[in-house]
Amino acid sequence: MNVCLVSTIGYPTRTKLGGVPTYTRTIAQALAREGHRVFVITHGADKTLTHEEDGPVHVYWAPMGNLHYYFHRIFRRVGVWPRVVKAFEWGWAIRRLVLQLSDTVGVDIVQYSNVWGEGILHPASIGMAVRMNTPLCVARPIPGCGDQPGWGTYERLEQSIVRRAALVSCHTSSIAELVAREYGIARRRIATIPNPVDIEQFRPLPRPAGQPPRVFHPGPRLDDWQKGTHVLLQAMDHVLKKLPDAELYVAGRGELPTAGVSERVLGATTVLGWLDHSSLATQYALADVTVVPSLNWEAFGNVCIESFASGTPVIASDIGGLSDVVTSGEMGFLVPPGDPRSLADVILDVLSDTRRPAQMGQRARREAETRYSFAAVAHQTADAFGRVASSVP
Repeated sequence: MNVCLVSTIGYPTRTKLGGVPTYTRTIAQALAREGHRVFVITHGADKTLTHEEDGPVHVYWAPMGNLHYYFHRIFRRVGVWPRVVKAFEWGWAIRRLVLQLSDTVGVDIVQYSNVWGEGILHPASIGMAVRMNTPLCVARPIPGCGDQPGWGTYERLEQSIVRRAALVSCHTSSIAELVAREYGIARRRIATIPNPVDIEQFRPLPRPAGQPPRVFHPGPRLDDWQKGTHVLLQAMDHVLKKLPDAELYVAGRGELPTAGVSERVLGATTVLGWLDHSSLATQYALADVTVVPSLNWEAFGNVCIESFASGTPVIASDIGGLSDVVTSGEMGFLVPPGDPRSLADVILDVLSDTRRPAQMGQRARREAETRYSFAAVAHQTADAFGRVASSVP
């Protein structure tokens, strides 16, 4: 089967941040290992189409044009209307490239990440799938989003794409139920397919003997309030009162939000900066627990399954897709978002029993192997794609 994946906001050979690029690369490589031919289309900064090979995966960096840019420059204060223009402009660029690939090598199915409404001009002759990451309806109540001019049109654009797709897939059942409810489509039309994780790269390592209790926060943006880094720092103040030798390691870009943070916490905190996957895997494996204290909707939380694969339990906010990924009491715990005291209590509960992190970590590793491995997710994805491809005349 010839599969084309659209990753609008980049691809990890050039792009370091973002769940969509990470997912695209991992599923592309996984499908290629299963014998499928895989093409990726992403937005390129150059004025001409460029091509590179990422192992067996063909990556096309496509130019988009500047119509949306000039529209924004001329019509200032027009809300999200430039995004609507961008959807059609980028959608047209994708359509042209998809048809070109279809004519030359054949394309059985195209899956859109649906970041900019890029599937709006998809050719009807080719199977269409949409991967819903964070639906626009989630952002509707956020100031500066749903209250902007044009937001209603932007949402309707996304809805029309989702309703046209032969396959809609979501990371978790909670997102699938939200999409079904908000977009008026039958729940049975939506497949729940998780993101994959590289269980060979992310794997348990022996921890140094006598290592102090170690907490890891993978960021990835330390100065983004939505990631809740400041909540974790407040929680650590309570943790250190009872476990004064505990250590916090944080990774990611941006400045640590130190306002109001005690010297005790700052002294116990090591900022690692941005880490590549190899270094990130080491940090997961060395930690006793990974903390994901998000305050806003998380579609899935790749950091959770990376931690699982590394044999480290996760404490996460009970919000969005995190609630589906982390089974509280089995592979980690869920806590109310934005509640430093509750977070501190659970961290202490995990760290106070030296056997508990190891026991939960073993269950987490088994979960990663059986549910989130490349092979498991690629098989599930290929089955869904195959049903769509076979139904296209």
